[in-house]
Amino acid sequence: MPDRYFPTAELVTASGALLIWTLTRIAELVQNRRRRKSDAEKYVMALFAEIDFNTRDMEVFLEVSASVDAVIDKVKSDRKFIPHITDARHISIYAQGISNIHYIGKEHMGQLVYFYGLLEKLKNQVAGIYLPSFTLISRNGRAQTIREIIDIAEEIKDVGLDLLSELKSSYTDLKLERTIRRKQSAARSDEQPKANAETIHSDLDRVDAKHNSSPNTHKKNSILLISAPAAKLQLHRK
Repeated sequence: MPDRYFPTAELVTASGALLIWTLTRIAELVQNRRRRKSDAEKYVMALFAEIDFNTRDMEVFLEVSASVDAVIDKVKSDRKFIPHITDARHISIYAQGISNIHYIGKEHMGQLVYFYGLLEKLKNQVAGIYLPSFTLISRNGRAQTIREIIDIAEEIKDVGLDLLSELKSSYTDLKLERTIRRKQSAARSDEQPKANAETIHSDLDRVDAKHNSSPNTHKKNSILLISAPAAKLQLHRK
């Protein structure tokens, strides 16, 4: 009876190679999973900081804006008057990392897009003030434009606060916290808006008087009404 051949060495070698390949694949999967988790955490933390920055801008804008009524009154009374409003949105993390938006979780995606959509809407509203048509619309229309800017800022603040709260709850392990800013020195009491408005109108009248008596004078008068990192409203008179 002939001896049977059992390729023991070959089987051991093949099994060893298969085991090494399997362990290598598992290691790669674990490494990739850790990398994705790290990337997701970095994205969430960066996006949280950007949302916080924009939300804080709106909070400061609304808190310090004690003379908005004075701006609206001036816009209604003087067709040539155009308030100076600067828009400084921060959207680089969201815009440049749009391919990573899935890291945020589908439960937050709709509100996230809505938040940045409101920032874009604010940008367009601010840009509309500098269109030639702004001075041609009715005085109530001009006043409504200013009010809409304030309303959008209020909505951005509210949506931002909700979104930040939800992200903190969803990613407790990241210990997300809002950045504490230095308090604005321009904080005003509730009684100051009227006083500010009276001062503003008095200053404008004085400048007008000087301008009328000195035709060659082209000095510019600029009175700061609202100051915040996201937006500035100024009474700007040439």
